[in-house]
Amino acid sequence: MWTNSKSLKLTCALVWVVFALLITAVFVIPQFVDWYEKISPRESIYWWFCGVLYASLIPAFAAMLHLHGLLGNIRLGEVFVKGNAAHLRALSYCCYAECAIFFAFGFKRPMSFVVSFAAFFFGLILRVLKNVFEKAIELREENDAVI
Repeated sequence: MWTNSKSLKLTCALVWVVFALLITAVFVIPQFVDWYEKISPRESIYWWFCGVLYASLIPAFAAMLHLHGLLGNIRLGEVFVKGNAAHLRALSYCCYAECAIFFAFGFKRPMSFVVSFAAFFFGLILRVLKNVFEKAIELREENDAVI
């Protein structure tokens, strides 16, 4: 039987897997870009592509840390707290940072505009979710003050 506890454990495990993949990416990016250069018929963009991928790791690592913090709060039963809204806000900023990085790279490789749009869209969804959380926190605090 699938439970909320199992779902939370799976999500935490997936966050750790992605974190490990990001650490691996630090060492594998040059080989990946070299492989891309070999199959790409266009002009060489080795240094541009490496720079973009390394730059994109910074907000990705920050996002993983905030996801870990958010899941930690949820594991403790602290769902509608200001800290979670702050984590969601930071996650949206990470998405917007990725959006900016890939938007700039889109002028070299137009398919990057797709990644940029996806990052922007996820950031927008997270902002809406953050606003919902902030409203729920406000209502909970009002409710606690009445009682």
